[in-house]
Amino acid sequence: MIGNDVITDFNRGEGDRIIIEGHTTKIRSISYGDANSDGVMDHSVIQLYSDQGRGGGAHHMDELGTITVYGDLVRLTDISTTSRPAYGIVESIADLNEAIQPIQISEDRGPIAPPDNLPGLSGLTPPAGVNAVFSVPGQLEFEDVRNGQFAIPHQGAMQVDQGTIAFSFRADTISSYDALFSKDASGNGSGGHVTAFIKDDGTLKVRFQSSTDETWLYARDAVVAGQDYDFALTFGDDGVVVYLNGQAVASDAEFDASLLGNQEYLILGGNGWGSDAGEIGWIGNRFDGTISDFTILDQQLGASQITPLFTDDTAFY
Repeated sequence: MIGNDVITDFNRGEGDRIIIEGHTTKIRSISYGDANSDGVMDHSVIQLYSDQGRGGGAHHMDELGTITVYGDLVRLTDISTTSRPAYGIVESIADLNEAIQPIQISEDRGPIAPPDNLPGLSGLTPPAGVNAVFSVPGQLEFEDVRNGQFAIPHQGAMQVDQGTIAFSFRADTISSYDALFSKDASGNGSGGHVTAFIKDDGTLKVRFQSSTDETWLYARDAVVAGQDYDFALTFGDDGVVVYLNGQAVASDAEFDASLLGNQEYLILGGNGWGSDAGEIGWIGNRFDGTISDFTILDQQLGASQITPLFTDDTAFY
């Protein structure tokens, strides 16, 4: 049993890595949380379990504990795991008690509180009365590598009947199909599946599904590698509209879109539409570049509200 450990200052930019060493110890999942209930994901939770193999024993697949990580949000490529037996701590079992004897006994100070410098919604400025129901703060860097994407478990707050998905991005390179984000799975499910791509010919594509239908939105010659873009996708009573740098570039005014039926993983930097419902399965079309301040708002913004969303000038409101 590992227990519930806490890392308070994980910083990928400073070269930090998380190393987990323990016989049979493996990662079951990585989830993300909001310690102060402001809609911004401010920590990661790594869930560990024991994989003893077929016939390995009564504790095969047992939960071992968690590691809560504050600072940069964690993905699989930030973690190194060694599940082999570790030798060399003591020569024999007779020496074990001495080896693990605490040097100093401290008082129990209770659960470790979140740090004071939790990130906030700093990259976007929603209009008054519009709330962020989900946000990943700061700049996320992606490479076209396996497990380099963020796979975020569904949260109930994401199920909005109208809303705006907004973020900034820059593609370092563009291959045939590169997915910016995907909250999707195989088939239509209960509706609300959505995936956004960029193509090597500069086309920006968005697919949005209802339980029985789908719409494809295209903006041709819209994206060039190495340039920065502000992206917004609005959905609700006015249909579906895609904005790039404040300009509407594609729309379907008749399509009835919402996220109410969508309980799929949110994949940033990859496409999950080949996965089984509710699972992380096939993730393809990996993105190479940066995505900043990915946010879901609880209202469908109008055209005049999109450009101010990406500024810190509240005079627009």
